[in-house]
Amino acid sequence: MDNPEKYRKANAIQKRDVRFVLENYGADIFKFDKDSQPCRVLDLGCGPGDVTLELIAPFFPPKNASGGSAHRNPPLEPTGTRDHCCFDSRSEVVGIDADPAMIQTARTWGSRLNPDVRFIVCNAYQTARLLGEEIEHKFDYVISNYLLHWVQDITGIMKEVRQVHKKNGELLAIFLASSPIFEVYKDIYQAGKWSKYMKDFELAIGPYHRSPDPEAEVRRDFEQAGYEVLICDCIHSVMEIPSLGHLKHAMEVVNPFLQHMRAEERGEYLEDLLEAAVPYTSLRDDGTRTAPYELMVVHTRNPQ
Repeated sequence: MDNPEKYRKANAIQKRDVRFVLENYGADIFKFDKDSQPCRVLDLGCGPGDVTLELIAPFFPPKNASGGSAHRNPPLEPTGTRDHCCFDSRSEVVGIDADPAMIQTARTWGSRLNPDVRFIVCNAYQTARLLGEEIEHKFDYVISNYLLHWVQDITGIMKEVRQVHKKNGELLAIFLASSPIFEVYKDIYQAGKWSKYMKDFELAIGPYHRSPDPEAEVRRDFEQAGYEVLICDCIHSVMEIPSLGHLKHAMEVVNPFLQHMRAEERGEYLEDLLEAAVPYTSLRDDGTRTAPYELMVVHTRNPQ
């Protein structure tokens, strides 16, 4: 994921899933009314910031809320055009990501869309260092979108996050429980041709992939970190693939192994990746394809 602009233009599935979760779970989790006060929100693993700016920040009460200015069910799309989006001044939102290039892209877009949103370079494993260095107060809400399937030690990282989370603060995490791409990585590695670049391929496979009971395992890991788990749902979903070109591009922007390869090797690798991925898809009569995956939605509360 060494090209933030490519990722931002190819993360339609991630945005679709965030919209789905906010539309179906948001009203029960974020219970705002006309008297709601602005709150502090942490976006854990914000990437290039587009989800933070377009979907997360507008969901919270305005920073200058008084009386009826807060939104109970805010729109999930910003008003205006891509070149000029008109956001209200929202609650304090901070996005963090370990990739400096992602944060630079987020800051560039943030300066145009919502200057009140802050973006900070920070590895999620070191979230607690934000206190005192970059921020002064703990967060009311923590939101994590499409990050935790990259994390092998969920309990460890959630213990870290709890240190910046207010008592009774709430967390919403959205991540892959299972996906065909994890099988593709394994297949490509075992084929041997590209294995020298994929020695750590198991780290790119989500910790709950092919688990017989991902909900139970996820609940256990969050509870061991000290969180009270309120919702833990594994949702069976379907990826819509307009063409093989779209599939190839979507795999390219999230592939963690390309950065280890020479530029002249990447094209051949992506063709091999695509060939390995096709058997995990289903072809429709209109030429489009689908692929099944499982989405995990977790809502927790920090009891102390």
